[in-house]
Amino acid sequence: MTRIDFRPMGARSAYLWPLGTAVVVLVMSGYLLVTDPENRVFTLAGPLLVGFCAFLVIRSKQWCEVTADDAVLVQRRAFKTVRVSLKDAREISLRGNGGGSAQMVARSSAGSTAFGSLLMVSLYAEGYQQADVLEALIAGAERNRGKAARETVEVLRRQLEHVRAGGPVKTAPLAVLAKDSTGIIGAAGAAGAAGGLSDL
Repeated sequence: MTRIDFRPMGARSAYLWPLGTAVVVLVMSGYLLVTDPENRVFTLAGPLLVGFCAFLVIRSKQWCEVTADDAVLVQRRAFKTVRVSLKDAREISLRGNGGGSAQMVARSSAGSTAFGSLLMVSLYAEGYQQADVLEALIAGAERNRGKAARETVEVLRRQLEHVRAGGPVKTAPLAVLAKDSTGIIGAAGAAGAAGGLSDL
């Protein structure tokens, strides 16, 4: 079995804004703890929130486990890990998440759902997964007999050709699914594609 990790696609700004927010929250919490010790219980809410967000960032990850006859899409979320065999999946499709990310979604016959972010185009991040990730997904999805899986494979093959040619993100076949977003939705979408948040 070979494990192929999905790479973070965030630009520097996709990491700087949450990091800057965390620093501000911690500084303000420290200041309030010194100047208003009677309300230390409420003051500690800031660091706890930062810690929880850091936990989500560290835990959230996507990868593909490739064997001789299958590929399994794996999504590790905050408190659980979902594995879906692409060969045996009830449904395989592509979607946009509304935050500038194009994703592949696999649903098992038992109802479990895993997704992998393949492309991001937003104000905060821009990038796509490299050829090895797409090759692994295609190898698994092409063994699935569903119509949606065949359509997904066709799009992924075009995306693979674009990636191998070094084409720009905004003209990639998957870019049609990714919609530019601004504000908190776009920022959260960028963080999700960067590998830092669970599905939105």
